[in-house]
Amino acid sequence: MTTDDTGIRIGPEDDTIAFLLLFENGLHSYVLARASAHAGYPSSTLLLSQQAVEFLIKAIRRLENEKPEPVHDLVRLIEETKRPIPQKVKDLVAHEPTRQFLQALSDAYLAPRYAERRLDLTLDNLRRHLDRIVSVLREAYTEKVKFQKKPKLYVPAWLRDAVLDGNAYFTVDDLTTDPLALLMPGSQ
Repeated sequence: MTTDDTGIRIGPEDDTIAFLLLFENGLHSYVLARASAHAGYPSSTLLLSQQAVEFLIKAIRRLENEKPEPVHDLVRLIEETKRPIPQKVKDLVAHEPTRQFLQALSDAYLAPRYAERRLDLTLDNLRRHLDRIVSVLREAYTEKVKFQKKPKLYVPAWLRDAVLDGNAYFTVDDLTTDPLALLMPGSQ
C-alpha cells in the first residue's frame, strides 16, 4: 500500500471479510440514497440505489465463498449464482414488477455515467422499491449469517428523517447512531 497526500489508499484484497465490507457498504449506500432522494438529487439517488442493491447481493454471494463477476446487472447477479442463494432473494427476480425495477435500475445506472442522457425518475417509486428490496436483502443476509437479530443501520442523527420519510420497511427501531453496529448485531 502506498502513502501519499491524495487521501486515497487502496489496500490488498481480503477475501476473509469481503462479505462484511460489501454488506456494510450496501447499507451505507442505501442510507445515502435515501438522503439523496430526500434532498432531491435524482442522478445521485439512482447511482447510490443501484450500488446499495449490488453490494448487498454480492455480500450474500460472498457468504458462500463465491466471488461474483464484476458486473452491475442486478438481475444477472441474482440469477447467475453458482451456489445456493436464499429463496427470498430468488423471489425478487421471480416477481415481475421487482424484476423490471431491478433491470431498469441496472440499465439506468450506466446511462448517466457514460453518455449524456436525460433520466426521468419518480423518486417516490424508486424509494418504495428500494426500501422493500434492501429490507429483503438485509433479512436474507441476517438469516444466512444466523444472527439472532437483524443488524441495525448506522444512520447519523442528522440523516434519520431522510431515511425514515415515507419508509414502510424501516423504522426508528432499525436504526442506530453506533457506527460499529454491524460488527456487533444485537448489542445495540
